[in-house]
Amino acid sequence: MGKEKILIVEDENTTRTMIASGLKNAGYQVFEAKSGESGYRIARSTRPDLVISDVVMAQMGGNQLVKKLRNSEFGKDILFIILTSHG
Repeated sequence: MGKEKILIVEDENTTRTMIASGLKNAGYQVFEAKSGESGYRIARSTRPDLVISDVVMAQMGGNQLVKKLRNSEFGKDILFIILTSHG
């Protein structure tokens, strides 16, 4: 079995880079997106096992991304972790 694929969708560069670095060091194949829209396109082409996404992003937030992926044929089995800095 190959490396598990994880997609990080986060518009804040520092946060995205920090998460990606830790996961790469742990041996995961990591893909990065700066927006929900680009995250959807990357998920469509890479078929990740897990998506880690910020909730609040311009154009398409994390909740919208989850809904769009869940409604697609390729996204039904993807696991999600949603991040937020809001209390």
